[in-house]
Amino acid sequence: MKKKILFVEDDYGDRFVPKRKLEKEDFEVVVAETVEDAIDLAEKKNPNLILLDIRLPQRKGMKGKMDMEGGYKVAEALKDRKIPIIFTSVYEDEEDIRRGMDLGAIDFYIKPFSTKALVERIREILQ
Repeated sequence: MKKKILFVEDDYGDRFVPKRKLEKEDFEVVVAETVEDAIDLAEKKNPNLILLDIRLPQRKGMKGKMDMEGGYKVAEALKDRKIPIIFTSVYEDEEDIRRGMDLGAIDFYIKPFSTKALVERIREILQ
């Protein structure tokens, strides 16, 4: 059975290569583009891991209106589910990294990141 990754990323360009690489490596990838969809899909699809951007639109129709803490809201809402989370961000702010880790993140990747390294890390976490 394929391991399922919930990839929460609103930017098609930021998710295209990693999604394709994960699928090529035999992961099932479910995509969410908003805070609302991420929480809904996590509950419906029961992913093995969540790859989660920090800045996301709250809900559909809000493209361009970013919730600067959307990823944190997703992590907080799903905290009791104990799903491993890897945060991603274009920002290297230490406070962002610390906050993500305080919410239970397993790792934090700064964009752009090595897709190969990400896949290896996901495999390590899911073993």
